Amino acid sequence: MYPQELVASVRAGQDGAAQHLVRLTLELVLSQRRGVVNNQVIPNGQPLLARTAISGILVGAHPYLEDSFTAVFDDHHRVIAEMMALIPLADSEIAQADSRGIEALIDLLEETNPPLLDVTRRPN
Repeated sequence: MYPQELVASVRAGQDGAAQHLVRLTLELVLSQRRGVVNNQVIPNGQPLLARTAISGILVGAHPYLEDSFTAVFDDHHRVIAEMMALIPLADSEIAQADSRGIEALIDLLEETNPPLLDVTRRPN
């Protein structure tokens, strides 16, 4: 496993939410003594952010950046760090991953194109 950089992108004005999501994920990593992996769903069972429907995180590639953002390479093109995007998820999205699998959730997110950077979004 490579060193990991945790990244949470949110809408302007929601910076505190991004910091909170990164901190919570980092606490989980430290408590479990292992890093996160791509396409991992981290459910919480209750809202992670007050007054939102966000109750979990999808760890994966950044939804709006090129694939080259997934890793940092040295001069010899060896990976020296992984970039792990933390994508806020609502209960319904976590349920989708639980019932149909992570790939089905990712397909749904790509089809419906919800505003993933908005932590106040309310998925159907």
